[in-house]
Amino acid sequence: MMLNIDIECRRGIFFVRLNGILNNETIYKIKEEVLDIIQINGIKYLVFNFEDLCYIDTSGIKLLKKISKSIKNNYGNIYVCGIKSNIVRNKILNSNILEYIKEINGELSILKQMQL
Repeated sequence: MMLNIDIECRRGIFFVRLNGILNNETIYKIKEEVLDIIQINGIKYLVFNFEDLCYIDTSGIKLLKKISKSIKNNYGNIYVCGIKSNIVRNKILNSNILEYIKEINGELSILKQMQL
C-alpha cells in the first residue's frame, strides 16, 4: 500500500491528510511535499489528519518529530486529529510524539480554537 497526501491551506493553517501507510518506504513523500513547504514558506500551524492512515512505523514517528521542530522554529504549533486505527494510536501512544504534537478532535476544532 502506498501513501496518498491531500494538502490544503485554509485560514493560515496547513492541513495534511494522509491515506495509507507512513513508513520508511513512504516518508520521502512527506519530506518532499510537506517538509520543504514548511521550511520554505515559514508555515506556523499544521494539522495532520490521520483518519485514513492505517499504519505508521518508527521512521514515520521520527519524521513527525522533525516536522514538529520545523514548525516550532517558525513559532507555531503542530496538531493531529482523526486517529482511527488502533495500530496508529498504539504506536503514537507508545512513542513520546504527543509531547511535540497536540491531539485535537478534528479539523474544524482548530479553526474555532484559532478564531482565524
